[in-house]
Amino acid sequence: WVRIFVVEPFYIPSLSMYPTLTINDQIAVEKFSKLWSSPQRGDMVVFKAPKAFFRAKGLSQSERSNTMLVKRVIAVAGDEVEVRDGVVLLNSKPRYEPYTLESARYSLPKLTVPTGALFVLGDNRNVSIDSHVWGCLPVENVVGKAFYVIYPIDRQGFVDEFMQDLEVTGDAGSFVERLASLRRKASR
Repeated sequence: WVRIFVVEPFYIPSLSMYPTLTINDQIAVEKFSKLWSSPQRGDMVVFKAPKAFFRAKGLSQSERSNTMLVKRVIAVAGDEVEVRDGVVLLNSKPRYEPYTLESARYSLPKLTVPTGALFVLGDNRNVSIDSHVWGCLPVENVVGKAFYVIYPIDRQGFVDEFMQDLEVTGDAGSFVERLASLRRKASR
């Protein structure tokens, strides 16, 4: 009952969300908040792969399974999104994305996200097969939101720990200081 309606673990098989998530991470995905609110920009969602994903990968009907993917919501219904010169533009403004591995090495012409859809990208922009390849994701495909790395133990914690701090406190100065501190620790 808990796994079906509340929280379910998922395994990460690829580097599409690196550095936030990496191969062999096991994450907890909560499934209940979608009952009263739609995914928001910045949420990391787990979803059933849309048919367009399988077409983009060149997989036959027999190779298609109950594939689940995890990506970050970049834009919601009504938003305009484009990628130009490696920068994601959301409603014509550059999007602040400290979680990405590197700038995108592709372009995407401006598009408006339709009603009932999301535009999702992997944090590892140049490896991820996502909305820039197969288009917008139907909201009904969303299973839940990734919120916690369960395993490995040395990576346990909220998936976007510092991003959540900014959202909770609204203090951009403290956020930048914390981000710099985390990067200094990581480089040691």
